[in-house]
Amino acid sequence: MSGTNPRIHGCLVGIICFIIVGLGSIKGIMAVEMEDASAKERILDILESIPQSAGHINLGPIEISPSFKLTGLYDDNVFDSASRRIRAHNDMALIYEPKISLALPVRNHSFAFDYGMKIFDYQGRYELHNTEQDHVNRNWGGSADFNFANGFNIKLADRVQTTTMPGRFTRRSNAQITDPVDIEDGIAVEPVDDEILETFGFNTFTTRRTFTTNEASITIDLPDFFNKIDFSLTYINRDISYKEFTRREQDRNSNLFIGKVQIKPLPKINITTGFSYDSRRYDVREGADSTLKRVPFNILWRFTVKSHFFLNSAYNWRNYGSGIYADFHGFEAKLGYRFNITRRDLLTLKVERSLVEQQFQQERIVDLTIPPSQIDQTDIISPGRGDNNPQHWTQIGFDYTHQFSRNISLTFSPVWQRRKFRDRDFLIGEDGTFISTHREIDTIQFELAGRYTAPRGWLFGEFFYKYQDRDSNIPGGDLVKNSGGISIGLNF
Repeated sequence: MSGTNPRIHGCLVGIICFIIVGLGSIKGIMAVEMEDASAKERILDILESIPQSAGHINLGPIEISPSFKLTGLYDDNVFDSASRRIRAHNDMALIYEPKISLALPVRNHSFAFDYGMKIFDYQGRYELHNTEQDHVNRNWGGSADFNFANGFNIKLADRVQTTTMPGRFTRRSNAQITDPVDIEDGIAVEPVDDEILETFGFNTFTTRRTFTTNEASITIDLPDFFNKIDFSLTYINRDISYKEFTRREQDRNSNLFIGKVQIKPLPKINITTGFSYDSRRYDVREGADSTLKRVPFNILWRFTVKSHFFLNSAYNWRNYGSGIYADFHGFEAKLGYRFNITRRDLLTLKVERSLVEQQFQQERIVDLTIPPSQIDQTDIISPGRGDNNPQHWTQIGFDYTHQFSRNISLTFSPVWQRRKFRDRDFLIGEDGTFISTHREIDTIQFELAGRYTAPRGWLFGEFFYKYQDRDSNIPGGDLVKNSGGISIGLNF
C-alpha cells in the first residue's frame, strides 16, 4: 500500500479535531455544578438539541451543514480495457468526501453556498502508460432564491467544478455525445466530458486530463396567472477549460436558453414541453462550433393512487454550419411505469428508444482489395465533414426497491441495452481482411445497492455492487467490469 496523500491527512485531522472539540465541550458542560437549576436546564437543552440538529448547526440565522463520507471501492478493470484482448488491471481505492453547506433564509427568500471535495486514493501503482490514478475533484457553488407572490420566483446560481478524468481506454461506442444539462434534471453533479472520450477514436488509451466547468444560470418562474398552466425561463452560460495545454482544442463556451411550459389538462395528467437553444463556440478549434435546438414533450399520467405512467421524449437538431461534422437530427423516447406494489415495495419499469449523435471523423480506405498490412498513408482519405454516424439506442430495465424498515432499503436495477450504428463501417475483421458492417454493442448490466440511515439522519451507511458486460461485434469493443464499494458517512 502506498503512502497516504498529505491532503488526506489534513482533511482527516480537521474532522478529528472537530469531533474532539465538540465532545470536549459537552464533557465540560457536564462538569458544571448541577446545583444551579438554570445550568441544568441549559445542559438538558443542549443534549436534547444534539440529535435533532444532526445535519445542520445553527449559527445565528445561518444553518451550517458539514458532512463526511468514506468509501472503500474495488474495481476489477480500472482502465476499462477490452478484457478479452487486453489484460484487465484491478485496484482498490479509498474515496474521501468532506462537504460543508451554508444556508441563510431571509423571510421568503434564501441564500446558499456549498463546498465539497472528492479525494481518490488508489492503492495500486501501474507502469501501464505511466498513468497516475490518484486525483481530487472539487465542487463549489452558491445560489440566491427569491420568492414573491403568486408563485413568482427568481433563482440565481453559479457552480464551479474541477474534475480529473484518469487515464483509461476509450472506444467509439463508450459514451454518447450529450450535454450534462437537461431541461428536467439540471446540471450533473460530477461532469464527465464525453466529447473528449470520443474524439480520440476507437479503443485507444487517453491519458489523464483535468478540466474546470463554470456554470452560471438564472431561472425565472413566471407568476401563476392560470391555475393549470405554469411558465418558466432559464438562461445558462457554461464554460469548459482544460488544464493541459495540449487539450486546448476542447476549451469551449455555450449559451443555453430554455423556455418551459407545464400544463395540467386533466386532474390526473401533467404535460411538460418547451424549447431550448444552445449555441456552442470553441476557443481554438475550428469547424466544431454548433447550435442545438431541442423540443421536449413529457407526459405524466397518474393512473391510480399507487401507480403512474410517464413518457419523456424530445427531438433534437444540431447544426454545424460549414464545420467538420455533418448536421444531426435525432429523437429520444423513454416510456415508463411506476407502481407501489406495497407500502414498502416500489417498482419502476423503463423502455428507451433513441437516435443518439456520434461525433467522429473516420478515415476511409481508397481500395478495399489492398491487404491491411500493405496500406500506407496514400491509400487513406479523410471524410471531410465526418460521418457523424449516430447510434440507434434501445434500452430495457427496471428498478425494484424494498424498504425493510424506515431506515434500511435495498434496490436492484438490471438493464439490457443495444446500440447499433446507422451507417456501415469498413473495418478489419478477425481474419485480417476488410469487412463492411454496422457496428453493434449489446450490454447487460445490473446493480445492487443498499442504504442504512440512523434515526435523526446523523449516520448512514451504503453499499453497491455493479456488473457490466459489453459485447461488440467489432474486435476490441468488448468490456467486462465488476465494481463494488462500502461507504459510511456522518452528517454533523
